[in-house]
Amino acid sequence: MGKMDVLSAFLQKVISHPILWHTQYVQSFLDLDKTDWGEVIKSIKKAKPNLNFLEKITVDFKYRDMMPEYKKSLIYFNNYLNNVETQLKDLQSSWSNNLHSEMVYKKNLQKYSNSIENISKNGLEWREPNSFEFQNGNKSTENTRSSLTGLCQSFSTILDSLEKTNKNITHNLSHNLNDIFTEISGFKQLFKRMEHLQKRVDAHYQNHLKSIHTSNYNTVKLEKKMMKENKKQLDVFRLSMLAESELFRESLLNNINSSMVDFLQNQLNFHKNSVNTYQSALDSFNSIQVEKGSSYCEMQK
Repeated sequence: MGKMDVLSAFLQKVISHPILWHTQYVQSFLDLDKTDWGEVIKSIKKAKPNLNFLEKITVDFKYRDMMPEYKKSLIYFNNYLNNVETQLKDLQSSWSNNLHSEMVYKKNLQKYSNSIENISKNGLEWREPNSFEFQNGNKSTENTRSSLTGLCQSFSTILDSLEKTNKNITHNLSHNLNDIFTEISGFKQLFKRMEHLQKRVDAHYQNHLKSIHTSNYNTVKLEKKMMKENKKQLDVFRLSMLAESELFRESLLNNINSSMVDFLQNQLNFHKNSVNTYQSALDSFNSIQVEKGSSYCEMQK
């Protein structure tokens, strides 16, 4: 495919996508050699093409008048994305702190579970009246040990479930954040290309102004017509930018909200399980104290 075909194909895409939103079209434009562009225009004018094709050529130069507005939009978008990036990093930091708190909480629960398990496995001997340690071989002791073993299994199940849930939510949140950061990075790369495109269009436009003075009457007339349509093209551009920003914002908020809902639900379930576990442990220890007291009374008889 020669330069003329590349140029024609690209300009067709420009007509369909006024803000050159798709990176591949921008890249194909940037790949055109700067010096060949002027030669292409000259050869087109010498060949006296029909006005429809010439209109496709001149549409590209209209972007020069849109560039100041476009640059403002780029600055706005960059600031917006930087703010989003900061918020997401804060969210990641907050998430890490919460995970650390949960880890400490889980370690305390694990210690508690281990101490109960040790008591249930090693029935300590009764030594003195004021120490209500239960004796080996006592029937009530065996019942208490069995009850404590079941309690330990409950602890273990809760801790395993909590760890699995946290891993899943952490993975999902991390995956969502990585997707968002990747999307932001892609936007920033596209904006860099657009800024480069602005400089290229400016340069080509200046060459176009120089050559237009030597063009025929029809070309000058068409150029004036194209200039009048600038505002219409700018409105299309502005609406496209707003639509893209709104879609991106909604997608971003949905990702964050989904992750935060999962996180808060997990926190709620964790604390509910903790309260139930502690209540169960408290009931069991109360039962132990009653049984120890009964054993002590029997021994005194």
